[in-house]
Formats: sequence, C-alpha cells, structure tokens
Amino acid sequence: MSDQRQRTAAVDPRRSVIVQAPAGSGKTTLLVERYLALLGVVEEPEEILAITFTRKAAAEMRQRVLRFLEPGFETEEPHEQAAAEKARAVADKVERWNLTASPDRLMIRTIDSFSHYLARTMPVASRLGPVPQPADNTGALYRRAARRMLEALEGDDISSDLEQLLLWRDHRTQDIEDLLVSLLAKREQWLRVLGARARGNRPARPRNLRAGSGKRGRRFPGPGPRRAG
Repeated sequence: MSDQRQRTAAVDPRRSVIVQAPAGSGKTTLLVERYLALLGVVEEPEEILAITFTRKAAAEMRQRVLRFLEPGFETEEPHEQAAAEKARAVADKVERWNLTASPDRLMIRTIDSFSHYLARTMPVASRLGPVPQPADNTGALYRRAARRMLEALEGDDISSDLEQLLLWRDHRTQDIEDLLVSLLAKREQWLRVLGARARGNRPARPRNLRAGSGKRGRRFPGPGPRRAG
C-alpha cells in the first residue's frame, strides 16, 4: 500500500503536520524534502528553524540538505527525485544566499544550540550578561551551585529545616551536597511540581522538603508554593 499521498501532504509548506513512522521508513528524507520546499517560500534561510535532539542528527540533516543544494546535483534514487526537484527550484536563491560558502545560515540546530543562539543574539532580554558558553560536563556547575546555596542558607528562614536534614544525615554535609547535585541534574522533573515563582529575586520554596525514602523519610515544613502566573 503506497503512502505517497501522505508524503506529498507532509512536505507541503502550507500545512502543519506530525509524522509518525518506524525507524528506516524515510522520515529524515521527508524532513529534508520539506526543508527544501520551505526554502522556496522564504526570503532568507534564517526564517526556517529545524530542531533536533542530538548534534549528530543535526549534522546529518544539514549534510543531506547541502548535498541536494550542490550546483548540478543529480541523483538516480527514486525516493530522492522529489527532493532534488525542489532543490533545483531554489537554485537561484541558494546562489544569492551563498549557502554553499555559508552553511551556518541553515538554522538546523539542537535544542541546546538554539537556546545558546537566542541568548547570544538577545543579551539584554536573556539577562545573562556576557555571552554564556554551553557546558557538556555540568556536574561541577551543579556542585558549585549546591555549595553556594548551602552557604547562603546560614541565618535564613529555613536554616532550622536544614539543621534537621543535617541531623538526619549525621551532619554529613557532603551527603546534602550530593542530594542537591542529583536534584539539579533532574530539575525538569520537579520544577513544575514546585510551581516556582520569583519572590523578588528569589524563587518560592516548596511547601515540603522530603528527605530520604520509605518510612524513614521526613517532611520539613516551609512556606507554601505560589501558583505560576
């Protein structure tokens, strides 16, 4: 059973689509063809954004797009004919944009690299000051943040809770630090639960901080969370 009708619809730049298919079914080829079709309807290549999860996937897609955009590119593969036709249709634009010499104009990025791009191009809006640099090994940064937080809690309104936590861990501050580092590495799992909201320059604290696991876990009361506005 042919799926050509669905494939044709998926690369139509006038439509928004979600493609679900098993591995090896040609999703990347379809995405490249759609990207080439979009080049035909924009004024500048930066108007198109393709997001993927890994650097390898982003590099592979960029390489495939540039392969079709090479001057005089020809292919005998049946499944590449439609993409090659779309590439030939934008040949004049590609030459004007000088894409072969400036492939970085193709906005094919990972989530991290796109976030870094936004921070770099909008330093005032991002409020990050100097241009930040992405870090692959974030463990040291998490540990530094954990230590700074523990130092800042001295005399704070939850310092008594921290004392109870230290008592539970037999005053092994390294254990508390390790717990915080572990939490920071998985913050996407709990930030929404906390309903964090700025209180001035400080985030709202959770209603309860649960330490440990099983029956030995304890709850440490604190100010209640605020609902995000």
